[in-house]
Amino acid sequence: GTRILTVDFSGDGDFTTIQDAIDEAQSRTPSASSRWLVRVAPGEYQESLTLYDYIDIAGFAPGHSSYLVSPGSSPAIANFADATISNLRIGGSNDNIIQSGGSTDTLRLVKILADLEAGEDGNFLQILTGAVEIHRSYISAQQRAAYITAGSLFAYHSILREYNTDGDLDEYAVIDVAGAATLEIRHSQIINEAVSGSGGAAILIQSSPTYIILHHCLFRKASGTESIATTVTPAVYAAACAANAAIDAAITGTQDIQL
Repeated sequence: GTRILTVDFSGDGDFTTIQDAIDEAQSRTPSASSRWLVRVAPGEYQESLTLYDYIDIAGFAPGHSSYLVSPGSSPAIANFADATISNLRIGGSNDNIIQSGGSTDTLRLVKILADLEAGEDGNFLQILTGAVEIHRSYISAQQRAAYITAGSLFAYHSILREYNTDGDLDEYAVIDVAGAATLEIRHSQIINEAVSGSGGAAILIQSSPTYIILHHCLFRKASGTESIATTVTPAVYAAACAANAAIDAAITGTQDIQL
């Protein structure tokens, strides 16, 4: 109860910016048994956040009235940490709205709304190292919802979506695995709704992953490709899933996917 800082852009909290509150909490030596919470009042906050371990951030509930926006060419969240980000709307026009920054920790995104609008045409999430867990969130991007070159992505009870009307962006998949990554998706929808051109897959695998597990999921491709496409010969283990098209014949492993 005492390890809470409040952010309010109007001046009614402890700080007017989220980063100032994070920095103050970091100066008080948080730990796994003594975490700090930064509570964010409704409003728009144009910031590029540097996270630290054991400092969590939560927007005021209910709804997503606390809005974190990437400023200019910087990401809204510039690194991973042992932190939970919850009940925020996150957006902006940077190519990666959230990107890893060398940490091997797990960043948890809980009840996040990311409905990127026209002009916000970058990736929502890029994982170069570390891990991200997405829980009960809705993420819609103009390009990829997640681009994984290493590290891990876990998505549970969430919707990840790619939507655009720009033919130049149609080749993107919702989730793009381009390295030795771990991907686990359970009870989620991975939806590609590009509405012009040939469209893209729900998942594209361009490099052999560490492992891919899909459980109780729905996969939707746009026109012109498989629901799960690949340029390599990876193993994918899927159970109790549904898709609007077959998966690439080069994919091995055990699959239970209803078309």
